[in-house]
Amino acid sequence: MAGLADVLAEYGDGPPAGRTLTTGEIAGEGHPHIRPQITDPKQLRDISVRDLEDFRDTHYRAANSALIITGGFDMELAIGYVERFFGKPEFRERGNTWLEPYAEPKAPPVPEPKPGDVRVLTQVDAERVQTDVQIDFGLAEVYGDDHAALMVMAEMLNFGVGRVRMELGASYGTYARLDAERPRVSIGGAIDSARADEGLVALYAAIEELRTREDFERRFAFARRNVLQRMINAQGDPAEFANTLARAVRSGRSYAYFRGLATSVATLEPSEVERAIDRVLAPERAVTMLQGPQAGVDKAVAGAKLTSVVALPAVVHDEYD
Repeated sequence: MAGLADVLAEYGDGPPAGRTLTTGEIAGEGHPHIRPQITDPKQLRDISVRDLEDFRDTHYRAANSALIITGGFDMELAIGYVERFFGKPEFRERGNTWLEPYAEPKAPPVPEPKPGDVRVLTQVDAERVQTDVQIDFGLAEVYGDDHAALMVMAEMLNFGVGRVRMELGASYGTYARLDAERPRVSIGGAIDSARADEGLVALYAAIEELRTREDFERRFAFARRNVLQRMINAQGDPAEFANTLARAVRSGRSYAYFRGLATSVATLEPSEVERAIDRVLAPERAVTMLQGPQAGVDKAVAGAKLTSVVALPAVVHDEYD
């Protein structure tokens, strides 16, 4: 996990508003998900036009891209535009390829995240009214054998997390979602600062209910149905369907990946979700971020009895905020 000095160095004296947990804080120091960041302006000055041209020639090629066409297009007209800008495509099982494919060596399996000792980060934002809460559980990857189980698990979390809004009335909106771009299960929302303690405790309780299997069978049935319904709806929306396929391709998966994933969700067994819960929602993998007015942050920390809290520098707003 990134140390406090690293966090401070990243944001200097004026961290931006709306800070979220960094990948390093979620996945752990040295994890492959952590990409090097430019911290010295000299690194930018040393980049030449030739460097950019070499990068473009290597990576920005038609063979390195996937063109996804969905919706009610005239395919002959669409192919005409494709040939004009990319060259004549070669069709292979409804996939298109141009030029000779360029591929990096297959990456080794991504290790499981290993967050450091700091479990809670807080940051005061005097200009906020509500207190933002974010609880993240890092993942090695989403697109894999456990994808279906992770989707249903996240939806089951949503049922419990929704109580903060529906029953407590302490928030206009809370969420539990599976993030494939930065692999993690993320829970949180903006909570009424006067009730930040109740709200945060309720979020932790929703996670604990899955760990203890409270009302598990019913939640599983509803969650699996909801996930399947969303997948079906996505196929009927050309833009959403294209985005879905693009997400699979960006993760190195076939355009047919989601067809198999839908089958996996439909045939998913409760025991598979239980294994995902025990692996992913382990307390030692949780990293919590609290951001809001001083009173709300203090109330949340005290109400949830949080320890080992690291306080980040307060948010500094400029005149344009």
